[in-house]
Amino acid sequence: MEMEPGIHLEVMKLLIILALTAVITQGIPATGFSQSWTQDLDAPSLMPQPEWVKPLVLEVEPVSLGRVAYEILPVPHTSGLLVTFVFDEVEEGFLRVFWKSGESTKTLSGNLYEGITLPNQRSLLISQELLSNGGIMTVQASGKNLGIHQIRWEWLNQVPVLSPLVQEIGLLDRLGIPLMKSEVNGEFPTVPEDLWENRIVTAQITEKPQRIEEGVEFSVELDATPSMARLESKFNGLDSGKGQVLWVNGKKAGLFYPESPDLRDLGYWIKPDGNLGYRGWRKMSVDIPRGLLQAGLNTIQFSFEESGKTEEPVPPPVALKELKLQLNFSLENTKPQPEKAPESPEVELVPEGAIDQQ
Repeated sequence: MEMEPGIHLEVMKLLIILALTAVITQGIPATGFSQSWTQDLDAPSLMPQPEWVKPLVLEVEPVSLGRVAYEILPVPHTSGLLVTFVFDEVEEGFLRVFWKSGESTKTLSGNLYEGITLPNQRSLLISQELLSNGGIMTVQASGKNLGIHQIRWEWLNQVPVLSPLVQEIGLLDRLGIPLMKSEVNGEFPTVPEDLWENRIVTAQITEKPQRIEEGVEFSVELDATPSMARLESKFNGLDSGKGQVLWVNGKKAGLFYPESPDLRDLGYWIKPDGNLGYRGWRKMSVDIPRGLLQAGLNTIQFSFEESGKTEEPVPPPVALKELKLQLNFSLENTKPQPEKAPESPEVELVPEGAIDQQ
């Protein structure tokens, strides 16, 4: 029985499409592979669950600890799995993460909490070495309520990173932000050493995250007066559109606001009052006017911007961490350099027009 020419042509098109689909499918590292997946624990997820992650049903234990576990299957041709948790910290609580593969168990983080008792988010990097045979990731909280709002998994690929500060990992998240080992290893970060680059030094003032809404004074001892100064920190708890007033040695140094992260960031949420909120840390930076920082003891404080009301409302809870000063010491006000600091070449500046006058 012969086919009509039109039917024959349609059959041939269908066979070609099926053949191309088979060829393309062979290049996918895993069936149904999806680069990332976000689980919303407050509401049903709108994204289909990929095949490489499977929530597990755990047996009820007599202890009052909240737990959730996921089986993770290995995905070839990747360089690790970044897991981000968005959660509410509770006082004197903890949020632990474990990894089990075969008979081996590893603690990925003894506690994701940072001691600020505020909504927060932290990320963990599960290395490709741990993922080679797959495993089970278990999250355990200090109370029956996990307090977790969202969990995001995203597979990463190695990329060349030129910056000496982040090349230790060489990985970028889905927003193109370089990952630093100290931020994704699940540990409490240590205070970095002062970084010298010619006559510019970057020094961290704080050792750990802390609440500041009741007023906290930070002290800095300088051997010389800097010619330029810049301050940066990460803040948690500020509402959208709200800033902080910086005070240096009792004088107002400026008003600055936190950066606005990409809207794909998990931290954004709509608060019960209808305002836009953010769970996590946002960077803030400001230039300090010349002359405010002097040689000797200096003080730094923060306050909320004035609302113009007769009675100011109770300040909302706010925390900061990684408070850093970046100082430039000019040729006239030279701070003694450490032994390993590179020396700046001496450059003779010739005023414009001086050559023509000779």
